[in-house]
Amino acid sequence: MLKVSQSAFLLIKLISTIKEYISVNKDYKYHLAKQGFEIKEQIGSGLSGGTYKALQTSLKRNVAIKFFDNSLSKKDESLRKRFIRESRILADLQHPSIPYVLTKGDVISNDENIPYTVMQHIQGVGLDCYLKEKGRLDLNSTLHIAFQLLNTLDFVHKKGVVHRDIKPSNIMILTSDHCFLIDFSIGFKLNVESGMTRCTRIGDHLGSVNYMSPEQSLNMEDVDGRSDLYSLTKVICELLTGKPDISGLSEQKLKLNPAIKKVLSKGGSYSCDERYLSANDYLRELKKASSNINRPMDMPSRAVCVSTDCPDANWSSRGYYRGPNFIAECTHLYCTSCSNALVYKCSGCDQPIEDNRFCGGCGTEQFFIPECKICGSYLEKADIGKNTEELGCGKCRRKLIENESKIISSRLNEFDELPF
Repeated sequence: MLKVSQSAFLLIKLISTIKEYISVNKDYKYHLAKQGFEIKEQIGSGLSGGTYKALQTSLKRNVAIKFFDNSLSKKDESLRKRFIRESRILADLQHPSIPYVLTKGDVISNDENIPYTVMQHIQGVGLDCYLKEKGRLDLNSTLHIAFQLLNTLDFVHKKGVVHRDIKPSNIMILTSDHCFLIDFSIGFKLNVESGMTRCTRIGDHLGSVNYMSPEQSLNMEDVDGRSDLYSLTKVICELLTGKPDISGLSEQKLKLNPAIKKVLSKGGSYSCDERYLSANDYLRELKKASSNINRPMDMPSRAVCVSTDCPDANWSSRGYYRGPNFIAECTHLYCTSCSNALVYKCSGCDQPIEDNRFCGGCGTEQFFIPECKICGSYLEKADIGKNTEELGCGKCRRKLIENESKIISSRLNEFDELPF
């Protein structure tokens, strides 16, 4: 028997692969030419297969064509279903930050049926490559990206879709800094539709370990939009710190605005019940926390510290919180008394902050004064943050003790009047 050396075997295998590649390309080019597309070059590859750049000849514009032709996975029926399902998901997601689908089809190559999807070509780079080039991003650049992606996820989740694979390589960024969320291959619809089943079994662990939520790592089926929010928070952390680690937000050299840190910490909470209920809630709170970071430092104006723990807040002589700490002609970003972020503008209409609790321009509540749920009184510091709906406040408790003392005293007086 003729023995073939290992190097010769590898050479034969390489030649065979090249022949198959040339044959596949001929089949692709011939089929797609009839559909009005001229394949130019391969621009990517993944679990499902290759992605090619092509020219739509009728409109003279570039498109991207994804094929389900990965030799290792094209026999996997569940992956095939996911590939076909992705085009249906994308067709229902018409958004400026999601690539649109033009058409889909099948091509016969080497006696195999190869599904493909034609979609918008994104002339940008993956956020993972962008990070390798730029390193850490500053807060303004990070927030610009975060706002776009939260807005996109808000739209996606309202459509009943969960992405399940938010990570830098699935985010494209253009030279204009506009972002696209791509690759919905393991996404699914929460509401069951014909042909839109999850294709997920208990025990499946699809996604990226460094970014997936705790609940997704346990059970791919038991997730909702809050899982995407967790993954996005880890991406935001990586933009700021260089690592997808939420604990990195505490780095001293980061000097992160405490209000922003609080928002991100909630978005990345281990328990999904402690995260924001929606991407819109997350976006609103993040915008509110960062509303004054771009304010010019050389323009003194009125600011307010809304922290109910601030020692310079409006405390009554008896220790009740009556309102926040207003600072005239201020230029600081943080309160010098408690280090909490200062607010300069109304979160509703962006007008300068006023002394009133509600904005005179739009009516938005500018600060909150906690009150007892039982007696309606202002709260002392010891009661702020506590549940007063059941226990009441210190004033309630003192009044209760006073009433009980009166009752006891009255009863003692009754006993004193009894004849002996």
